[in-house]
Amino acid sequence: MVTFPKLPRSFFIFWAVFLECGFLFAQSIQLNSPVGQICYNQAFELTYSLSGDFDEEEEFVLVRQYTGQIADSLTFENPNSLSLSLTSPASVFLVATKTGVQSNTVQLNPDAYPGLFLRYNSVPRCEGYSTPIEIYTGLMAGDQITWQKDDENISGAFQNIYPANVSGVYTATVLRGQCSYKVLGRAEVKIGEIAKAQLTSASIPEVCEGFNVNLSAALPDIQDLQMQWLYEGDTIAGANQKVFSASETGSYQLLLKQGQCVSESDHFLVNIGHLTAGTISSSPIQIRNGEVTICENMTLQLRSSNYSSRNDLEYYWLKDGEGIPGERSKNVSIHEPGVYRLGLRQGKCESLSEPLTVKTGPIKGINLAEGGLLNFCESKNYTIIPEAQNNDIVRNTFDLSLFKDGTSVRRLNQFFDLSTVNESGDYWISGTFGQEGCIVTSDTLEVNFLGGEVPFKLYSFTDHLEGCSSELIIGNDTTVRNLTSLNPTFQWLRNGQVLEGENQSYLTAKSKGDYSLKVLVDSSCTYISEPVQVDFSDLTGKIISSGKGLCAGQLSTLAFSFDKTFVDSSGNFLPNIAQFEWSKNGEVLGTKSTQKITQSGLYKVNLKQNGCEPFDDSLRIQLTEINTQVLPSEDTLGICLNGGYATLTAIEIANNYQWVNNNLTAVSDSFSVQANRLGSYKVWIEKNGCYTFSDPKFIIEKVELPTATLSGGGEIQLGEAMEIKIDFTGPGPWTFTTPEGNTVTSDQNPYTFEVQPINYTVYSITTVENPCGFGEVFGSAEVTVIVLGTEIEEDVLKVYPNPASEVLKFSATENFSSIEYSLTDINGRTLMESKYKPQGIRINQLKAGIYLLSIKADDKTFQRKVVIR
Repeated sequence: MVTFPKLPRSFFIFWAVFLECGFLFAQSIQLNSPVGQICYNQAFELTYSLSGDFDEEEEFVLVRQYTGQIADSLTFENPNSLSLSLTSPASVFLVATKTGVQSNTVQLNPDAYPGLFLRYNSVPRCEGYSTPIEIYTGLMAGDQITWQKDDENISGAFQNIYPANVSGVYTATVLRGQCSYKVLGRAEVKIGEIAKAQLTSASIPEVCEGFNVNLSAALPDIQDLQMQWLYEGDTIAGANQKVFSASETGSYQLLLKQGQCVSESDHFLVNIGHLTAGTISSSPIQIRNGEVTICENMTLQLRSSNYSSRNDLEYYWLKDGEGIPGERSKNVSIHEPGVYRLGLRQGKCESLSEPLTVKTGPIKGINLAEGGLLNFCESKNYTIIPEAQNNDIVRNTFDLSLFKDGTSVRRLNQFFDLSTVNESGDYWISGTFGQEGCIVTSDTLEVNFLGGEVPFKLYSFTDHLEGCSSELIIGNDTTVRNLTSLNPTFQWLRNGQVLEGENQSYLTAKSKGDYSLKVLVDSSCTYISEPVQVDFSDLTGKIISSGKGLCAGQLSTLAFSFDKTFVDSSGNFLPNIAQFEWSKNGEVLGTKSTQKITQSGLYKVNLKQNGCEPFDDSLRIQLTEINTQVLPSEDTLGICLNGGYATLTAIEIANNYQWVNNNLTAVSDSFSVQANRLGSYKVWIEKNGCYTFSDPKFIIEKVELPTATLSGGGEIQLGEAMEIKIDFTGPGPWTFTTPEGNTVTSDQNPYTFEVQPINYTVYSITTVENPCGFGEVFGSAEVTVIVLGTEIEEDVLKVYPNPASEVLKFSATENFSSIEYSLTDINGRTLMESKYKPQGIRINQLKAGIYLLSIKADDKTFQRKVVIR
């Protein structure tokens, strides 16, 4: 295509004088009209002839009439013709630049823009079927079409639509008169296979018993397509439409058939019998890391988000463990701080969301976009660009100011005002939202101006790139793109040495080493990146859980984690582009980067990427099971209404608990709860990222007076302990008294306690009562203490010699700060009592016999039987 730069002004002055004065010269130029058709944007020859004597140094220019633009510069080296191309009509003439001789004017009329384009459906088809390829625009009457496959002309193919029935790359040309035009576009046709169906569900494919999951398929747009749904690899009778309602737990696939070609979709897992934990979203303030901050008296909308497309669920909301009265819909409006949870019910299934903590304080409603670069040269400026987290908040935020290190430095007339700064400091934006005292703030941005040489990071998330092919591209990150806007000069270094000729913003690294980029903005400002280590190795990584846990009875998700930050030869990060194939016991499950599972077993992933050696990893998965039992073991427990309760205890040792009863008043988040209201109770258990509700317990009114039966007793050696047990009947809690007047209240049945008498003792209780009233007591426990001189001593403290006649001494393996003792005869009389001294205890004045030595060493107590001879 010929371009037309403007002629110098002197040229037009010359021609004005020439025309005014009527000077005549013997020289002349004859410009000939081209013969035949001028093709759009294709070269053609424009011929001319000269008469008279022209200087050998004369130059000629082709001029477009009215615009005074030069199309070409000619010398006598090629005095007969010139080649040019046009995209629009033009009136042109030739001019000799020295003598000013002008040719006649010739009108050039090229073809209009052809506007020829291909279109086709790129979906593969089976043998015996064809892919129609159409020239859908730009054709004119009389056009002659030629089709090509893999750059070879196809015999007999002259229509605007060509049915391609062989795999290949198809193109077309159009002959319009004498002009041949390439049709824009190319069709890459695949014959011999058909694409897989892509399965989805409108909501989470996990529902309760008695409910279905509606599966739908995105299908390839091809004719004669037959469909068949499979369950666990077997045909489902009559299921041959693109939509299927799944009612059983397991793996579903859709088989497609066209002619002799068959494709099976990836496995799609459905779980029936469990309800996924609810998820909460909020507006106008967004949740971050399980928290949201609002102003006092501000309204925050909470809503259920993960089952929103279903209409067969019931909802309730908890605040600080207690139900919010009257709130039974997907949405709730709140005004107070607290810990909120969403409850979902569907049939017999129920689930809770994770807790959402709502606080009061300044609202984080503004983001400051920094583009990854916050260190700058002293001679430069930085423009702070605010971004709204929520447009409704920003629209109603006033009195906006930019703050630096706690001081307001600029008043903003509107939210989108840009602020240019040139001083180091912590910057943020703050304003007032709606009501007085409600503050909206941004995140804090630390900006540093560091002199003439400024460090930066090529990648904000890593300083080590790993390639699995022979080369990789580095430097195409956001930070470098922002620096490129400064029109700098780039210089790459490897291991501190300048790489000659590498002056682009990116670099193809072909060997391992430490690479850094120097960005020279001007003589006063240079940015130098921190080194990025580049290595080349085979793919490595491992299978991990992409969710919070791998849980029995629930949909769980596996993912693949690379051991290093792998990139391909174009600098793309592999997790985004690699090809995955998941399998279990040799059966292919799916080809996405993650894989849903519902069963324990040995899972394998095969990873492929162009230029890399294939890699696979396997992992035996044992799904976490949660014990849903609650003690006591009875399903139904009775209580007295005037203060009675039953203590319920979860057996599972877990991370978190939340008790819920049918009237939403059980606020306990411990492993146990005192159930003091009639109705059902159950506990939400969270363990290792898994969750479920326990089996329910039912509390009924039971007016029954208690009984208490004490049992136990027997023979023990001196210094030993014995357990005494009390069995209660009737609802708890129970309060009993002893003959000594001691009162004990317990909600444990049976209640046990330990005794360690030094002589024969009878234990009993005198009264028992529960909230229903006083009851009866039964039984007693007789404990006989046998003094044989053979009781077992602890290694911590020994008494020696034993038997003894003169002195008793102690030997301890611990360093006690204080030891006290008392010596008692077999009738219980205390004979000696004192602090122990290193010289021992003098016993030569005592009668021969058996004695009990009680020792208190710091906070420990010991009983020893000694024999005096």
